[in-house]
Amino acid sequence: MSEFNITGWLKNHYLAEAGEPSSKVTSLVPLIVDAINQVDENLSYKDLAEAIGIILIEQYGSHNFQPFIGVLHSKIGMDENILKESLDLNDIAITHTAELEKIFDSRPYVSMGPYGEGSLTFNIKDELSDEDWKKALTWVKDQGYQIETQSNYYEVDIDDDRSWFPKINFSFPTPN
Repeated sequence: MSEFNITGWLKNHYLAEAGEPSSKVTSLVPLIVDAINQVDENLSYKDLAEAIGIILIEQYGSHNFQPFIGVLHSKIGMDENILKESLDLNDIAITHTAELEKIFDSRPYVSMGPYGEGSLTFNIKDELSDEDWKKALTWVKDQGYQIETQSNYYEVDIDDDRSWFPKINFSFPTPN
């Protein structure tokens, strides 16, 4: 077992009390920024949010969603009403995903944002059959959502560092 580093622990404890990021966080930020710049230095917030969502799902698990949103909220000072709405929409998205997993074998994932934008993504390296694609489109419409864009294809860019999956972007009414 390695020795306990009291100096590092005290430093991180002090930084936490002062509201400053830990040394892990300050080390991680430039690495994330570099990774983003390697993909696209003008990466949209939507792409960043989707990537983080996939990381949360695949690496951290759904039990960490609300604590993650809580930390993010405290860091950026998000309005309480927007936070509550985001958490409610997250619950709806999780319910939708679970429902779709019973219908499709193609790893469906629903995300919904507080500004009335959502998506249904199939995390497979192929397109859906015509029958499944029609079922997916019908499912979105049956929820009362408006389809904005759709693409039933899988594509990898030339450098093999970015992928596009079958996806339906939709809009939905939000409370005022």
